[in-house]
Amino acid sequence: MQGKEVLGFRMFLFSTMIAQLVITFASKFDNGIGLQMVENVPFCLELARIVMSEQSDESGTTSTLFFLFGVSSVLVGLVFYLLGRLEMGRIVYFFPSHVLVGCIGGIGVFITITAIEVATNTTFSFTPQGFNDSIVSQFNLLLPVFAFEIFLRLMMHATKGKYSLLPPVFYCLITPVFYFSLYALGVDIDDAEDAGYFFPPIKSTESAFSWSLLDIFTEIHFWNISWKAVFKAIPTMTSLTAFSLIHVPINIPAFAISTNTEPDMNAELIAHGYSNFISGIFGGLQNYMTYSNGVIYSKSNGRGKCSSLAIVALTGFIFIYGPLLCVYVPRCMAGTLLLHVGIDLFIEGVG
Repeated sequence: MQGKEVLGFRMFLFSTMIAQLVITFASKFDNGIGLQMVENVPFCLELARIVMSEQSDESGTTSTLFFLFGVSSVLVGLVFYLLGRLEMGRIVYFFPSHVLVGCIGGIGVFITITAIEVATNTTFSFTPQGFNDSIVSQFNLLLPVFAFEIFLRLMMHATKGKYSLLPPVFYCLITPVFYFSLYALGVDIDDAEDAGYFFPPIKSTESAFSWSLLDIFTEIHFWNISWKAVFKAIPTMTSLTAFSLIHVPINIPAFAISTNTEPDMNAELIAHGYSNFISGIFGGLQNYMTYSNGVIYSKSNGRGKCSSLAIVALTGFIFIYGPLLCVYVPRCMAGTLLLHVGIDLFIEGVG
C-alpha cells in the first residue's frame, strides 16, 4: 500500500472531482466550483483518534476510518437532499445581506492567513510569537509571494481589468519564472528545497499508472471494522454533519452576491446531497461548492459545462500524476494565489 500522504492527497481530489461533476449538471450556477470540505479536517482527525484508541493494526484502523468517512458523507448528503426536497432553502433569506458580506470579508482574512501558512509551512497566530515565527523569521519565503502579488496588482491596474484571463495566466507563469529566477541568481534547486521554497515530496513507491490508484476505494474491509469505534464515533459524526450544513447557506448566497446571480437554494441543497452521497458511497470525504475558488473562476470568465468538465479532467490528471508533480511546485505559487484571493475578498467584504 502507498504512503498515507498519497491516500490523503487522492481522497481530497476524488471528493473534489465528484463535487465538480455534480455541480456541472445539477447546480443552477454555470460557474460553480466544487471542493472537498477542508473545514471538516478537525472532525476527521478526531475520528482518526477515536479509531486509533480502539484498534492498533494498520489494516483495521484504515478500514474503520474510511468506513466512518464514507458514512459521514452519506449522512451529510442525505440531510442536504432532504432539506432541498422539503424546500427548506428559503431559510437562507433570513440571513441579512450585511451578515453575508461580513462573512465574505472574514473568509478573506482566513484565506490571507492560509496564504502565509502555506508559503512558510508554519501555523500563524495573532500573537507576537505567531508574527515572529510565521512572518519575521520566514520573511525570505514570503518575499517572492509579496513580489508576485504586487506585480500582478500593478498589471491589473495598468490594464484596467480588461483581461479576465490575466490572473490565471499569471499564476501559471509563476512556476517557470521562479525556476528562471533561481537559475539567474545561481541558487541550486536542492538548496532552495532545503530552505523551504518547495513543497515536500509525497512518498510513493508506485508508478503513476498502477493498481495503487484504486487504493482509496479498496481500504474498507468490513471484517476488520471496529464496531465499538463506530459506535464511539457517532457523536463526532453527528457534529460533523451539523457543521457541514453551516457552509452552504452562507457560501451560496455570498457567491450569488459576488456573481450577481439569483440562486435556487433548494436546487443547490439537492445538488450537495447528490455529491456528498456519491462521495460517501465510495468512502470519500464531504464536499461543497466553494466560495473563494468560485470567485476566482468567475472573475476569470469561467462558465459553462465544457469549462467545468475541463476542470474535472484536470483534477483527474492531478489525481493520477499529482503525487509525482507536487514536489516541483514552489510554495510561492500557492501563496500568491491565496493571498490575491484573500485580499480581494476582504476588500469586497469591507468595501
